[in-house]
Amino acid sequence: MAGGPALVRPGLNPGVETDTFRYTIHIHAAPKLLWQALTDPALTAQFWGGTVFETDWEEGSPMVWKVNGAEITHPDQRVLVSDPPCQLSYTWHTFTPEWAKQVEVEEELRARLASEPRIRVT
Repeated sequence: MAGGPALVRPGLNPGVETDTFRYTIHIHAAPKLLWQALTDPALTAQFWGGTVFETDWEEGSPMVWKVNGAEITHPDQRVLVSDPPCQLSYTWHTFTPEWAKQVEVEEELRARLASEPRIRVT
């Protein structure tokens, strides 16, 4: 794997919105196997430290994040793009009190995180 973080800044990346954080990883794997690794609950639990996603992976479908026994649900948690096995995009989880308790985040930090704009994973 190769890649790394890049903060997209005005003037450096014409045509790209500001305050965007881009992290690119190149994975040497067949598209179907990578899709399975990103969407199969048994595999996401293995690679995401116990996290599984409850969704049908259809564009516009809701996503429930299950993290170490806590269910993170919110109307904004959606599959944005689903084009198996080529492209998958979804919103990141919501910073709920259940999530904060499960990962031991203080309420003040959770509230600050929850007030920030929603991000998406593509």
